[in-house]
Amino acid sequence: MKYGLLLGASSLLLSTWHSILGYMIAITVACLLSIFIGCRTPQTEPASIVEQSSNEQMVPAASPFEWKLRLGDVALSDSVRLVAASQLQRVAPETLAANWGYRDNARIIRQLIERRTAAADEGVLPLLLLLFEQVEGEERIDFEHDILHFGRKAESRMYELLHADNRSLVMRAMDALAKMQSPIAGDSIALLLDNPDPWLRIGAAHALGEIGVQSAVGQLVQTLDDTVYSVVNAALVGLGRLKAAESYGRVVSLTESDNKHVRKHAVITLGELGDRRGLSIVRSLAGDDPDSGVRFMAGKAAEKLEQAP
Repeated sequence: MKYGLLLGASSLLLSTWHSILGYMIAITVACLLSIFIGCRTPQTEPASIVEQSSNEQMVPAASPFEWKLRLGDVALSDSVRLVAASQLQRVAPETLAANWGYRDNARIIRQLIERRTAAADEGVLPLLLLLFEQVEGEERIDFEHDILHFGRKAESRMYELLHADNRSLVMRAMDALAKMQSPIAGDSIALLLDNPDPWLRIGAAHALGEIGVQSAVGQLVQTLDDTVYSVVNAALVGLGRLKAAESYGRVVSLTESDNKHVRKHAVITLGELGDRRGLSIVRSLAGDDPDSGVRFMAGKAAEKLEQAP
């Protein structure tokens, strides 16, 4: 009897122990599986986060030197390199601009510029101005286009660049200021009409007309005496854009120039001035001038003057 009771108690105790042991094993297995699954879940690497605005996910801190290395590492993904470019644009735009020509950095930086410009983010202007100053060739025209997207926000810096030593840079700065219709640039641009470099005189004459600097009419009329015919032509274009009626007599005299290019620009300007006194002159040139280009443009000028009040 006692043996039976002991055996029953032992069986119950053993059964209970097995249940407890099984429960503990189950818990342990569940914990291990949870840890394993957590380790296998893909985690976004902080460096691959593309920064889009200041209130989005933060990227880890790094020095400008480290960002520069990431930007130039072609083994990294574009998204990682774009983050590097974005960080440099924010903290060290001069470093980013200096690395434009390294490997294919220009492609990544161009992506950044396009995103910032599309978002009307004026924070990209310091970078654009640095690139405008440092990068030569047709790419400078691209940066000018990007800068003009922000209106006259970069006007003061462009104004300063009129005094740069680089002719190409001054020419592009004049062009940008003309497209901005900058009222503060007129006097400084007018001074370039006396510059020894004919290309700068040409650019100045065109820019003054485009901006609409009426105070420069006298200087443009004086420029009609320039010894370089391309400068004279530019001055004629400027006077035409300004509708400078006081230049009529001087312009008429140039319709008799020995240079066919000057005669052609002179008749174009007569058409722009809108003074009907010039109608008989352009009609005569439209029929009698030895150059076909002058005859054609004189005919166009006659059509304009016929419609003038």
